[in-house]
Amino acid sequence: MKARWIMTCVVLLCAAAAVGFILTEDNAQMAASGEVVVLEENEGYLDMESNPLLSDTYPELEDAVRKYYSERKEDTGFVEDYHNVQIYTKKGRYKDSYVVFVRYDMKIKDIYTEVPGLGTLYVEKNADSGEYQIDSAPEQEGIQELVNTLASHGDVQSLMAQIQTDYENAVASDALLAEALQDLKNAYENR
Repeated sequence: MKARWIMTCVVLLCAAAAVGFILTEDNAQMAASGEVVVLEENEGYLDMESNPLLSDTYPELEDAVRKYYSERKEDTGFVEDYHNVQIYTKKGRYKDSYVVFVRYDMKIKDIYTEVPGLGTLYVEKNADSGEYQIDSAPEQEGIQELVNTLASHGDVQSLMAQIQTDYENAVASDALLAEALQDLKNAYENR
C-alpha cells in the first residue's frame, strides 16, 4: 500500500514536471516568435500628482494626433478646419499608452465664429511599427474606466471648465453659430 502511494506520487511529480517543461518550452517558443508581450505598467498612473496633465511633452504622439484631426475634418463634411490644436496627455496604465485631451477651435463651413471643443483619445504606441494608434471610442475592457478616472482629476476638470466657458461665450456671441450647432445636433440625433 505504501509502495503504491509512493509510486503514485512519483508518477504525479513526473507528470507535473513534464507539463512544466512543455509550458516553459511553449513560453520560450512564444517569446521567440514575439507572441508573448509583457506589458510594463506605469507606476502611479491613477494618481493626479504622479500623473499630471502635460502639454508639449511627446512630439511624435502630438504629430499623430494632429494628423488624426486633419483626417477627421475630411470625414465630417461640415468641418472646414481645426485651429489652435493643443494636446494634453496623461500616461495610461501601460508604458507607451496615453489618454489624450485635445483642445481645439473647430471652424464650421460658412460660419465665422469657431467652436471651442475638447476631444478625448486613447493612444498606444505599436511595439512592432513604433507608430501611434489612436482610438476615439475605445471598447477594450477597462480603458473607458481609465479614461473616466483620469478625466475626473482636478487638472483635467479645470481644462474642461475653461473650454465649457469658451464654448458658451462663442455660442452667445454668434446667432448663426448657435443655429448651426442646433442643426448639427438635430441631424445627429435623427440619423
